[in-house]
Amino acid sequence: MKLKDLAKKPQLVKVTLDDQMLVERYGEPLDFWIYDRYEMDQYIKLMNNDEKDFAGLANIIKEMVMDDDGSPVFNDGEIIPADVLTKLVEEVISHLGNSITQTSET
Repeated sequence: MKLKDLAKKPQLVKVTLDDQMLVERYGEPLDFWIYDRYEMDQYIKLMNNDEKDFAGLANIIKEMVMDDDGSPVFNDGEIIPADVLTKLVEEVISHLGNSITQTSET
């Protein structure tokens, strides 16, 4: 395989927060989109974040969360409930750690 075959433009992928507690509280699963791949600087920002600095981690993750049209979900001053933010951070990190999405042929 040629290295060039792995080079692709990022594509938006839908992610659903369907945790039972969140669904019960908000009435339905919560959808958002992230890119299937990121530049290395985004990964480095996550890796260099102090594991005890959840606020810093959440801010990095919030930059990655998009709407279905690729627009940022979070605008200046907007805040989501802490329970949703916690699950959001967990889900984004889970997706970023999944090497299959980075090498998928889609």
